[in-house]
Amino acid sequence: MMSYRSWIRYCQIRCTTFFGVLSMEPTPSLDSLKDAVSADMADEYRAHSPPSSFTPRLHCVAVYELKQNNYMLPEYKVMEGEDFSQFKDEAANLYEEMINLMKKATLGDELAARYLLIHLVSRVTKFEPKDTPIGKVVLNLGWIPSNSGYTRFLSKFIEHFVTKLFYFPMTLKNMNELKFAPRKNYQTMRLETGMLQMPENLYFIVDETQLSPGQLKEEGVVNLRALNHLVKTNHVEYDFQFHRIPYMHTPVTLVLSEGKSMLPCDVAVRLRPQDPMPEDLDQYLSSCLAEVSKRMDALRNYLTAVSFHSFQPSAEVYEFVQADFVSTRQQSGPDAFTVDDLNMHISILKCMINLLGITPNQEHWKEIRALEKERKDRIR
Repeated sequence: MMSYRSWIRYCQIRCTTFFGVLSMEPTPSLDSLKDAVSADMADEYRAHSPPSSFTPRLHCVAVYELKQNNYMLPEYKVMEGEDFSQFKDEAANLYEEMINLMKKATLGDELAARYLLIHLVSRVTKFEPKDTPIGKVVLNLGWIPSNSGYTRFLSKFIEHFVTKLFYFPMTLKNMNELKFAPRKNYQTMRLETGMLQMPENLYFIVDETQLSPGQLKEEGVVNLRALNHLVKTNHVEYDFQFHRIPYMHTPVTLVLSEGKSMLPCDVAVRLRPQDPMPEDLDQYLSSCLAEVSKRMDALRNYLTAVSFHSFQPSAEVYEFVQADFVSTRQQSGPDAFTVDDLNMHISILKCMINLLGITPNQEHWKEIRALEKERKDRIR
């Protein structure tokens, strides 16, 4: 890509709309440009400038970066201020509708439903020094009955509420044969894409229940390491043969497993269905969605707006949080409430207050603390 303004930067994972003129005309041959291109740069020129009959050119006159890609929201923009107020006014009702839907998706498990909804609207908001992602809530929904078909059902269910989703069955074959991280091909002088080169805020489901006994080959070990690194740090290391360069990626990752996941997830929830597993999950999915068919667009818009809405707790709330953090560590020891625990509590709190469209107070913090205690007690 050529930019006529040096300050314009394009990211390989960012969703962007381009307006321009498509050119399919042949480009001048290398011989006609020999004065402009030195002989030692010939191979690289051929790689980067193939004929337009092979790689068409789009001469852009306008470029717009998409913060979110829900076309039902005005101008594909992040909802702030007055634009967000339309959702804030009925947030409580929309939240209850989504909780009821999530309870159906988790077969009556309210705790899992609440965490699934919180996770659904979580986003990486920024990267702190040392490239630590802030805001992510990687959820591991574990202890799922094997060979039940539940993971595919849940994937199809979530697909109705997000704008882009990728389901990855973590089979031994996929782990050993797929290419996860992008690699530079020095013969073609091109960067070959990998599975983990994902667009911003893609909803990424990793189905660990598909993994069967067997041995990971060398490529499988490399892929598992890359997947681990993405889940933990939100970075993918691009392979340039002689060195690796980490690039930031921001998928919203859900890991489904039969026990606790092997991946370093932020939050693990043991699924405890209160309702029996339906015999026909496709029919059950249709019945769940049919109940809210008239409200589906409103619920999708609500989730998108909440996901990208930025709201910070007040200084008073942070003071209370800090006091609670210090008090807990003094009474029960440093391991009872670590810094990582504190950051995750705050991320969950922000998701919760965005979902409810409210100003947080001490009671909301206590609710998050109780929610986390119940979750941890369940997996012990």
